This record gives sequence, C-alpha cells and structure tokens, in this order.
Amino acid sequence: MKRRRAFTLIEVLVAVVLIGMIAVTLQRFVTTALMGISISSEHEAEAEKMSALFRYIDEQLDALTPRAQSALIGIPHKFGAGLNSDELQWRCFPGSGTLSSTGEGEWFVTLTVMPQSKTSTTLDLGLKRRYVDADETSYDWVPLVKDVAGVKFEYYSKQLNAWLDRWNDQNSRPRLVRMLLWRTKDALPERAVFSVNSSRIEQ
Repeated sequence: MKRRRAFTLIEVLVAVVLIGMIAVTLQRFVTTALMGISISSEHEAEAEKMSALFRYIDEQLDALTPRAQSALIGIPHKFGAGLNSDELQWRCFPGSGTLSSTGEGEWFVTLTVMPQSKTSTTLDLGLKRRYVDADETSYDWVPLVKDVAGVKFEYYSKQLNAWLDRWNDQNSRPRLVRMLLWRTKDALPERAVFSVNSSRIEQ
C-alpha cells in the first residue's frame, strides 16, 4: 500500500503566511481604491456646487429689471487682516432670484458671507433676502456654500475702462462682474466672470 505524503507543519505555516500577505495586499488595494473613489466623488460634488452657484449668479445678472434703480449694488468689506467679505445685491421678484416662490412685490437679494453662528469664525456663503421697502436688518438668511474663507466682487466699467471694487451707481450697471471665492484662506480662489446683459440698455 502506497503511503500518502502529508503537509509538514512548516509547509502549513508558509501557506498561512502567504495567504495572510495576499489578504493584506488585497485589503490595502480595496481601501486605496475606495478612498480614491470617495475623494473623486467629493471633488465632483464640490465642482458641481460651484458650477450651480455660478449659473445662478449668471442668471440673476442676466435678468436684472431694465432701468430699475438700485438694480445692482456692490459693497466691499474687509474686516481686520482677513479676506474680503463683499456684498453683491440685486433687485428681483420672487422666484429663482430669491430661491422662493412665496412672497409678493420686489426684493433685495444680497450674496455675501456670514458666520455660521454668533460665536463662530467659520463662514458660509449665502443670500440675505428682504422686501425692497423693509429695513436692512429685516432679512432672512439662506446658506448656499458651507465653510468658505472670503468672497470678493469686482465691477468692470466701460466708461472708465477699469475694474472697480465698488458699484454704487443706482442708475446704471457694470458691463461685467468678477467673483473670487476662497474656500480656505491659503487656497487659490474660485473665479468666475459674469456679463450683465441689461447694461447695454444704458449704453
């Protein structure tokens, strides 16, 4: 009768070690792949968020009411050594401009940054909405982008052929509006330039 050769203890241990090494390698590969997918998804979501924000602003500047006073006002702010916290205000009716179909009459909508709470130093980008005839302190707040460091708006004047930090001409509009949005203080800002189509009415 022919004897069968069994695995020795050393062979079993070597096999267990090899299987363990393969398992660890697979686990690291899967973890790295999942992390890459997660980071890619986060970047895509952030890019889409910025794209949606810029589309919204572009639509509002394109739909400014012709010849209306205070249709577009730009106010620069900078507190201490921090980044800009400018305000871009436009005049509109309920709907896409206010991100609400409720309410009547005309509204002032201001795009700016606000602290997440009274004691917080973290800012959100969002909208301050109020009726045209309401007091400036009587507004409600709609956050759009969480955790930003600052925002700056610049306005191109065709008459001066220059970019301005402020726009307070209530009877005309700039040709272009440039926006810079910092997600963190040390990061390069997100940039966008919008045309103010109704500005051609005043030319």
